[in-house]
Amino acid sequence: MFDIDDDGLVVLLQTEIPETDRARIDEVAHRCPVGALRATDS
Repeated sequence: MFDIDDDGLVVLLQTEIPETDRARIDEVAHRCPVGALRATDS
């Protein structure tokens, strides 16, 4: 879904998230130590 490059920047690997992965993505965004991630409905 995403990666962090060598400079510490978040890189999206996929923009469409299957509903089956939504809870996991919400948890990852919540736990991001620098607040760089946010899960939203488009």
